[in-house]
Parts: sequence; C-alpha cells; structure tokens
Amino acid sequence: MKLELDSATLPTLATHCVLVGHAQKADVVWTRDDFMGLCEHMMNGNEGNFFLIPYQKEDGTAHYAKAKNARVDRRASWAWDTITGRAKNPASIGFYPRNAEGRSRWGGMDFDAHGSDDDTERAHKRAFDAFALLVRHPQLFVVLATSGSGGWHLFVFTLDFHACAEWERLFRQVAAMIGAPIEKGVLETFPSETRGRVGYGLRAPGTLNPKNGRFGLIAYQNFTDLCAKRRRERDSLFISRSNNGAKPSLLTYRNEKSLYRGEFDEWQVRFAITAPRTRHEKLKALVGHIFRQVGRDVARRNAELQYHEKKVSTAASLFEHLQEFDDLWDWSERQWFAALSESEREKFNALQLESNDREAFRIIKNFAQLAKHAEGDFKIVAEHLAKRLGVTLQTACNIRRRFCVTGILEPTAAYVPLKSAARYRWNF
Repeated sequence: MKLELDSATLPTLATHCVLVGHAQKADVVWTRDDFMGLCEHMMNGNEGNFFLIPYQKEDGTAHYAKAKNARVDRRASWAWDTITGRAKNPASIGFYPRNAEGRSRWGGMDFDAHGSDDDTERAHKRAFDAFALLVRHPQLFVVLATSGSGGWHLFVFTLDFHACAEWERLFRQVAAMIGAPIEKGVLETFPSETRGRVGYGLRAPGTLNPKNGRFGLIAYQNFTDLCAKRRRERDSLFISRSNNGAKPSLLTYRNEKSLYRGEFDEWQVRFAITAPRTRHEKLKALVGHIFRQVGRDVARRNAELQYHEKKVSTAASLFEHLQEFDDLWDWSERQWFAALSESEREKFNALQLESNDREAFRIIKNFAQLAKHAEGDFKIVAEHLAKRLGVTLQTACNIRRRFCVTGILEPTAAYVPLKSAARYRWNF
C-alpha cells in the first residue's frame, strides 16, 4: 500500500463536523490503556530508550532531549498521570517517526500559530483542511489535537510500517492541496528529511506542552479503532509491563516465542538463508509455502526472522527484504482471490476489511481443501487458528462463531473435552 492522495478523487473537502469548542483533555477521550497503546504504536518498534523527553528548565525555557537511560513505559505512565492530575511533578513524552530501517507507522503535521488572531485562524483553517483530506481514507487513523500554544497537531497512524519517504511525500501532497508552505514556524511535517537516524520528534497528542504548562486537547480521534484492532490481534506486552512494573526488554508488541513457524518450527530450518545469493529464492519459497497457512502479520514476522537468522551476508537490507515480502504477498493475494468461486468471493467481500476474518477465510478454506474425510468435514482447533493468525484464543473462537452465523461454515460435530475438536463443513 502506498501512502498517497490523488487530488482528482478529492474535488471537495470532507464534511465532518469538528468544532474547536469540542476539544477535550486526553483522559476524557482515552483510557489509560488507550494512551499506553498509542505510545507503544508511536515507538515504531524501537529500543526502549529511543524516545523524546520534553521538559522545562529552571529558567522556564522548553527543551527537548532524546532519552538516555529512561524507560519509555515509566515515562509514558508519568505523562499519563500528569494528564490526569495525579503526578507530583509534571512530565511529557514525545516520539520519533522513524526506526532503524527508515520506516514508520505514524506521521504528523504541526501547524504553528504565533499569537496573533490572523496566525491562529490561519493555523486552524489549514489544520482542518488537512484533516478533512486525510480522515476520509479508511486505511488512515487520525488524531486532530491542539498543540497547547494556539497551533494544531494532526497525527496520522497506519497499522503497518511505511517508508519515511512515503510519509514525507504524503504530507507534501496534503500541504500542496491546502495551499500551505512547509517551512519552520508555519507548517512542519514529521518525519522530515534527515541525514541522521534520529531526526525530529513530536509530542504525543494530549500531553503537556513544556513551553507554557498547557495540555494539548483532542478535537477528533479514531485511533481507538486501530487500538481495538490490535487488541483483537494480540495482547500488548507494553500495557502489561507498564502496569505491573516488570523489567522490560525491547519495547515491542511482538512475542516471538509464541510466533507460529510451522510444526516444530520447521520453517526456520526449511527456509533458512545459508548460502550466498539465495535470499530472494528462499523468501519466495517461504511465502509460497505459508501463504495459505497463516495470516499476513505472522508471515511477515517469519520473513523478518528469516532475515535476522541468515547465515551469510546479503546485498539486500532488511527493509528491502520486507519490501519484497510485501510484493510477493500482494501478488499471492491477487492470484488467490481470482481463483475463488463467485459465492466464495461474495462472502469474502462481505467480511470486514479491517478485521482478521479475511485472513481466517483463506486459512480455513485451506483446511477444507486438505480435508480427507468423505463427508468433507474437518476440524478447526481454536488454539491452532489463533497461532496462525497471531491473535488471542477468544478472537479465534469469535471468528469461528461468526463464520457459522454467516453461513461460511456449518458445524458437523461438537467439541468433546480432552477427546476431539469441533468439526465443520465448508459451505461452498
């Protein structure tokens, strides 16, 4: 997926009703877990001390420094306690929209205002025009917030990582469409071109502005939709660590110990990169073998580990390796969809685009094709389905139940504890 806007398809601005007077503090809009999930997302999978600390010096001036020894989970908890009024001393937190591979799953636009009524009104109009362009795209999740100093911050989140260059291009397109120059003191975008790894960071929405001690206010957000989707897919290690005080390792939502890599981790050995100039062929073989067996996220993590575990050096970087994975997976999806029957395609298209159901449809259809019984029924072990999708057991059970309700599956035998799994028939 490219982060791109086509001006020809956007002849008018959206009509979402967002009023400045409706802006609210973050703790009115989000729960603690929502905020911690937002911070985890903005970390971009970086190490636990790769974040921004905004603070006020004794002379009252605001400063922003990259964290050194601070733990991000504790700092995020402190920032939340500051928002809710429970912190003895104030704290804020910010993040960098890039990781070591030059990718990010969020970006931002900072519309500055400098005190005059004209500047404030201009920043407001540009922020809302940009918001109206971006909020209509279902693959983007948007938070529109005040900066705490008269300006506006527009945050854009995606489920997956995208190259920083794509984010930069997206915001250049938006700036051109709303007639705003990208320059310091007027409109700044994040990520921006940088020669170093760090670049510039941006305070998390709703946090304390160290310049004046004011909080950013949330005027609109649908980040909780993304948060809910990720909760359905996996448990968040970040939230549990921030609540129980356990020592964290790297801040990541991925629990690689439970990652499905085939029976007895056979894919780790079968598709290992052990000889020079075999990386692409091994990746292609991996995708071809597991496409019908696991969800895309689980598959991508397998490809990522395949690269990290390689026994020889490769010309391609991890970023290029995963780009090739995306291309191979997208091609496989198109071929698979074209081979569906008309009735299967109708049921598949009716499934929610942003849910795990479409991934499950592909996996369970493969179960059905491999069924050996004359009656054509087959077992679906919820625990196995959950591992293949990278979701919780409850989510897998819910998917199986929804498929029965919508007529995709027909139950043929009930689950018998400690004896046999539930069995189903594919209704096509």
